[in-house]
Amino acid sequence: MSDKTYVIRGYHFGYNDETFYVAGSSIHKIYHDKAEAEANYKRLEVAAARQFSLHEMSSFFDGDEDFIKKMDDFVFTRCGEHIVDEDGCVNEEELTEALNDDDTFEFINLAAMKSYQLVEFDGEPKYFAAWLPHKDSYYIKHDECSASLVCKESKEALIAKLKNIFDEFDDWHVLLHGELSDLSDTPVLLEQVLNSHKKAIYNSSKKELVIKGYGEKELAALLAVNALLKTPVLEIKELTLQEVLALEQSLQSEYEYD
Repeated sequence: MSDKTYVIRGYHFGYNDETFYVAGSSIHKIYHDKAEAEANYKRLEVAAARQFSLHEMSSFFDGDEDFIKKMDDFVFTRCGEHIVDEDGCVNEEELTEALNDDDTFEFINLAAMKSYQLVEFDGEPKYFAAWLPHKDSYYIKHDECSASLVCKESKEALIAKLKNIFDEFDDWHVLLHGELSDLSDTPVLLEQVLNSHKKAIYNSSKKELVIKGYGEKELAALLAVNALLKTPVLEIKELTLQEVLALEQSLQSEYEYD
């Protein structure tokens, strides 16, 4: 058996009244055989590509004339059909089945309209996710028709996905009460961190520490302060592949998406 692990992740799509967009993803299936993983990944991509109206795919909706012509020429040379009408508009129909599977897969890559992701790992991968003690839950990204566990293969990649985590706190801000010595075992160091992160504000008369807003500076302040708290407001936890699969299956069952 291979010491590699192959994970197919399926994207969850939302719709903004103009185009489909990627709202999140979850594990579709796990493999240890490369050929099997690649064959099933290709099959899934081809099947998915034939379910979307091309004019509602973001790459076509936002594409310039050169891109549209390039993709129309590709389809025409491969199967003799057009995906653009006489006015130069992308057809509202789904991708023609006259385009064989190999050409369809090439079309998907050229058009940047993937519905799945195939990821290769050495051995069993580890994932990182943000635990929110006040919600007794992992950080979940919600969309109108789905919910996705926010997790990545490294702490750095996860942190890059946490810019909207203030949505999980009342009025989009973290509010802590108490003396600095109540909040941290290293109050002097916490005070230094507060002095270097202007987005973290401590009111000594009210004995309140507030971090509010969105953006890299706010997130950096939250992470710096959080690392020194006796009771962290978020924890970055390491998860096994099977733990991620179980969590995502639970979300899938709750929100009933495929």
